[in-house]
Amino acid sequence: MSKGGAQAAIKPPLFNWHAYLNVHPAAELFPLMPEAELKDLAADIAVNGLIDPIVLWKDDRLLLDGRNRLDALALAGRLGVNDRGKLCDVETRKSIKVQFFTDGDPYKIALSLNVHRRHLTSEQKRELLAKLLKAEPEKSNVQIAKMAHADDKTAASVREKLEATSEIPRLKVRVDKRGSKRPVKTQRQRYRGIDKFRQDIVVVCGAAARGGYDVPFPPNLTPEIVASALEDVTEAIETLRKLKARLKAHAIPIIKGDAA
Repeated sequence: MSKGGAQAAIKPPLFNWHAYLNVHPAAELFPLMPEAELKDLAADIAVNGLIDPIVLWKDDRLLLDGRNRLDALALAGRLGVNDRGKLCDVETRKSIKVQFFTDGDPYKIALSLNVHRRHLTSEQKRELLAKLLKAEPEKSNVQIAKMAHADDKTAASVREKLEATSEIPRLKVRVDKRGSKRPVKTQRQRYRGIDKFRQDIVVVCGAAARGGYDVPFPPNLTPEIVASALEDVTEAIETLRKLKARLKAHAIPIIKGDAA
């Protein structure tokens, strides 16, 4: 091949949209498309143009959603900048379709835009939970799980791993969905709570069995404590159920005692 032919075969570099947009951390919660899928999207854009808008946060320099679409547009050779310094489709000469968000939680918005259109494996969901926990460790496991459309037990498992490796701090207080700060219970405190709950219930049930229906509830047995203790009991039962399944899977005999 001649020198001129070799030079003609060289493709021009792809347009670098990163020079014009910064990427919000929430936009990086999800992985980029594999190369084959990106080429398919670029081929579609080459024919139909960019259909879905890119999403910006607060101003026109911070991308919240649309990394794959911009990469595909560049791969199709249709991405550039107009005389006002705005990203545009060089074929139609029109500015790129843009949607702005100025209020709310950017992480929730990014998740809402992505989680329904993506099919995540269990491992990818754990990675997503890890990113959310690193971004907002003060949120409860229930909140983090709800954002990722995952199970709160999985969120708790991912949190424990991140705390063990010091990737996120062990917080003594977390914020619930109502914005209230609540102390984080240790495993020992949970078991003590369950034990106290059990003792109080035994007192009440024992009195009722003897016909003492007018016996007042213990003063510490408030509706809030009952609700909290029931949640702990439910969690403990679920943990024991999983442990039993593991033992059974490994053919380890389960010793049945007299304890309830």
